[in-house]
Amino acid sequence: MNFNHLMEKKSLQGKCGTLNVGCYYVPRGPVRTMLGEHIHLTMVCKRCGKRRDTFLTKEEYFKQEKLIHKEIRDV
Repeated sequence: MNFNHLMEKKSLQGKCGTLNVGCYYVPRGPVRTMLGEHIHLTMVCKRCGKRRDTFLTKEEYFKQEKLIHKEIRDV
């Protein structure tokens, strides 16, 4: 499943490696809580391996929690 909707628009503007399409980001690694009730996720492109960090609010995270944990477990 594509998780690009969780990323900032600015980080989605680049191209995926040598392909002429956008990256296909999925969550990888541990989910960490930060100050101010924010959640940190490391996102990795399935195609080129580019890594990006994203921060979600508590509400955004809880809406997607089951899908995020399912994706991380399937790795």
